[in-house]
Amino acid sequence: MNNPWKVIVMLSLVLMMGITGCGGGMSRDHGTPEGKTPHDDADIPFHQESPQQLPVEVKKRWEEMQATGEPTGVAVHVDKRTYVIAALGVRPTGGYRLKIQRIHRHGQMVVVYAEEQVPPPGSLVTQVISYPATVVSIPLQKDVTFQFRIKTARPPAQT
Repeated sequence: MNNPWKVIVMLSLVLMMGITGCGGGMSRDHGTPEGKTPHDDADIPFHQESPQQLPVEVKKRWEEMQATGEPTGVAVHVDKRTYVIAALGVRPTGGYRLKIQRIHRHGQMVVVYAEEQVPPPGSLVTQVISYPATVVSIPLQKDVTFQFRIKTARPPAQT
């Protein structure tokens, strides 16, 4: 190779292939790593449930969780649904809510993302200790581990 331009072009091509990779390790049909299905890493659609309409087993767990007053989460399997219950624990007044934002499956782990909603400053709330909790249902998810990530609000600054 007497021509320096050929050497420069060849080195540039090799460098570009090294930087961008050659597409190895990805399947062509779904863009997922080899051996995985699209369901291994996906959001799971959920349905907000009314506490009055829960199956008996789920309602019992709901009441037990609220009685402890501890922040927690649990999954209960009934028929072809999994009921996901998340609880904030004790709050000083009414007006607090817990909202499930997203449920995501990553392999054998299902992560439940929830966020506390607090009453606006100065709003009228019941002056009673509350135990905010919520329950949603998803398609049956057995043989997985559930992890709860609950984002709590900061208490307002005392003036």
